Amino acid sequence: MSATIQQKTTEALKTETEAKPKFIQKRENLQENYSYYSQSSIDSNTKHCVARLKEATTTISLTTKDSIKFRLEEFNVHLNKFPLAAIEANKMGARELVKNICVRDFNGDTLNQGLCRETLARLGYQEQLTSSPGIRILSIDGGGMKGVIALEILRKLEKKTGKKIHELFDYCIGVSTGSIIIGLLALKKMSVDEAAQIYQDIGAQVFEQTYLKAVQGMVSKSF
Repeated sequence: MSATIQQKTTEALKTETEAKPKFIQKRENLQENYSYYSQSSIDSNTKHCVARLKEATTTISLTTKDSIKFRLEEFNVHLNKFPLAAIEANKMGARELVKNICVRDFNGDTLNQGLCRETLARLGYQEQLTSSPGIRILSIDGGGMKGVIALEILRKLEKKTGKKIHELFDYCIGVSTGSIIIGLLALKKMSVDEAAQIYQDIGAQVFEQTYLKAVQGMVSKSF
């Protein structure tokens, strides 16, 4: 008798579930499969991680470095799971704390310094380059035959430095017509004059040649 009642109850629940709209079923499945954390709970865990890390750095013992490493890994996992927790952590001085750990406790320790840098990156800190002027990036946007303007600027740059464009930049990116120019200058390692000739031939197939020459002449006179 009880088995029959249970079967009828199961069938009734199944029918009720199938009657629900699909978006409600999907939402209920998500609630069953994923854990939800309140903001206050996340903030509390963030404060806990930073406090334990501070405590580990102020304790002097034979296992200090191991303790710091453990707390740093714990903090890193927390930031990976909750990226926005970095805001609350930085209010507590987490960024400066990790920077000091990297210099004071893990000086010369490549493996643990890597862990420090990873944590600092999650906290939104990027170490400034001191041994070079920085990363040189060439970015060219799209816009049809406006690429002629970029080519003329690069032509002057190439003429002043005596080097090809691919030798002057660390990263080269382009969008639409800019990607064609980048492909010729960076991948094929052409000079600007060579790239401009090919670009002009390609443009002649898409635009009227008179319009192309007019634009190129106007740009050349400007420089």
